[in-house]
Formats: sequence, C-alpha cells, structure tokens
Amino acid sequence: MKTNVECIPFHTFSSLVMFRIFAADEFSALFLIEHGTDPNHTTYEHKTSALHLVSTCALSDEEKVNVTSSLLKTSANANLQDSQGWYAIISHVISS
Repeated sequence: MKTNVECIPFHTFSSLVMFRIFAADEFSALFLIEHGTDPNHTTYEHKTSALHLVSTCALSDEEKVNVTSSLLKTSANANLQDSQGWYAIISHVISS
C-alpha cells in the first residue's frame, strides 16, 4: 500500500516535502524526494515550488545543495514561476 505523501493538512504548504524543507529537515526531505514525491508541487497561494523554498529555509549551504540536487535529479522544473513571476534561481540569488 502506497501512502499519498502529497496530501497534508497544512494549508501553507501543499506537500510534505515542502513542509520538511521549511523545517530544515534535510534527512526527511531527501527521503521523500527519493521515494516519489512530486518535485513540482507548488503552494496554493503563492505558487512557490520546493526549489523556491530551499533558498529561504534554514538549511546549511551544504544541505541546500543536497536537497536542490536531489530535486533536480528527480525532474524538478527549474522554470516554474511563483505568483510574482520569479524563477527559483531568482529566489536563490536574492536570499544570498
């Protein structure tokens, strides 16, 4: 039986992997990414993807690289725009 890891009761995040990234939990985020979570899920209100969220979370730089690499390896779309029209790379540059 497979559990739907995309459906969680947090209205701010639309997927469990995004919640774990926000909580700076690299281990859980990588586990979820590697076990089939949708890397292109976006938040409902701001259309923020997991790639956008990595830049603003409290992960260390090394952890951010690990999570970003894992997302990209599982076909995360780097061309998704949030509600402001920003790509994830713009969020990364601004937060640096």
